Amino acid sequence: MTYRIAVDVGGTFTDLALLGPDGVELDHKAGSTPAEPADGLVAGLGGLAEKAGLPLAELLGRTDVIVHGTTITTNALVTGTGARTGLVTTEGLRDVLLARQGSRADQFDFRSAPPPPLVPRHLIETVRERMDRTGEVATPLDEDGVRRAARHLRAAGVESVAVSFVFSYLNDAHERRAAEILAAELPGVFLSVSSQVAPEVRLFERTSTTALNAYVGPLLRDHLDRLARRLTALGYAGQVLIVQSNGGVVDAARAAERAVNTLLSGPAGAPAAVAGVVAELGVPEAMTIDM
Repeated sequence: MTYRIAVDVGGTFTDLALLGPDGVELDHKAGSTPAEPADGLVAGLGGLAEKAGLPLAELLGRTDVIVHGTTITTNALVTGTGARTGLVTTEGLRDVLLARQGSRADQFDFRSAPPPPLVPRHLIETVRERMDRTGEVATPLDEDGVRRAARHLRAAGVESVAVSFVFSYLNDAHERRAAEILAAELPGVFLSVSSQVAPEVRLFERTSTTALNAYVGPLLRDHLDRLARRLTALGYAGQVLIVQSNGGVVDAARAAERAVNTLLSGPAGAPAAVAGVVAELGVPEAMTIDM
């Protein structure tokens, strides 16, 4: 007899639902603990176990999967409390994040200022390298330049580094090698590589997505690491799946690597659930409200 548990950790409340082997559903609401979200989550699991009439260790021992929605990355972006992030990009393109696409929120208001970039200009390093538009090597990667960039970023105290080179979505060889060098030069620093995070055309979109992944990635990774240790200590040996912005789920390790995909993790859960319910009921149209 096995159980499944769903947990949504919001800024104010942590909501939990339990599905039993006999189809019985239970729910529980606990206060969130923003300083350490795992505290509120574990407390909520305790409340859920009490309602199920089981010791927490027994409930977790009989649970196969915990699905976890979270607003950690959302809140970090909104409040500007992400990791101190650096960027390594192709020589000559240091201002890719600042230039954006030449666009602003109000195209006809020349006074409107864009939001500040997640990576300030003094933490953006450039390296001599170039892939051409067919994915062929036009300029070999300057590996010593990557090492110099790493030294500068280390001295600046970065916690995370994004790597985004021109045309890397066609050929990621330079990015992969740069990432290897940065990993050796900056042990413990979170690395976000554009050809892995967003291997798509358009440099600004790919670079900004990769920088955003680097900005929120360490926070989600650290939370999931701490949560995994807490759950293991409580006797849980099942799977932890993280809700993504598309309403689907991914394993915790993958979520930590692609943290940018969880920016709408919490809000996405309800529409995905309702879509499943109304499909079973045969309801053609429905509206969800998540307050």
